[in-house]
Amino acid sequence: MKFVSSSAKRDRQKTSCKTLFALAMISACSAASAAPWIYRGTLNDGGKPANGRYDVRLSLLNDAATQAIAQPLTLFNLEVKDGQFSAEVDFGINLDNAPLLKLKTEVAQGGTGFVALGEPTRFDAKAALGGVCWDTQGNVGTNPASNFIGTTDAQPFVVRTRNAQSLRIEPSSILSGGAPITT
Repeated sequence: MKFVSSSAKRDRQKTSCKTLFALAMISACSAASAAPWIYRGTLNDGGKPANGRYDVRLSLLNDAATQAIAQPLTLFNLEVKDGQFSAEVDFGINLDNAPLLKLKTEVAQGGTGFVALGEPTRFDAKAALGGVCWDTQGNVGTNPASNFIGTTDAQPFVVRTRNAQSLRIEPSSILSGGAPITT
């Protein structure tokens, strides 16, 4: 049997209250500088790419997935076409310097109850806010004029593996329409 003194209990309660107060203050103070981000996902229904309107509920959790960081956000009547969807999301809190988080995704259709889509997954707030959303299984609805991987200046494009340069594409001195081409 483990004995805990009443002063130790009080210290834990104070620490817990301070933590909750700090989280509440961060949420309250940062709401003014909250930034929306685009949530892109895929949804299968019965083993096939989903089509139709679905309700999607998102919950932002701490890294251990044991505590909510913000109120759950429900995206009602979200259109899913060929299994693909995207929506602007704003939890109303500043995520610029967020610690490691997890995102829990649930879905419902036609008034049914919400069903969790697997376990909560790692959420990289910096990538979400920066618009870094290239999917390793392919992307849909991209515009090559604004959605690309590369540089917009005359600097080389570098790909790294184990943080060592493995591919380097240099801008060409040969111009086509006033812009360098790659040879």
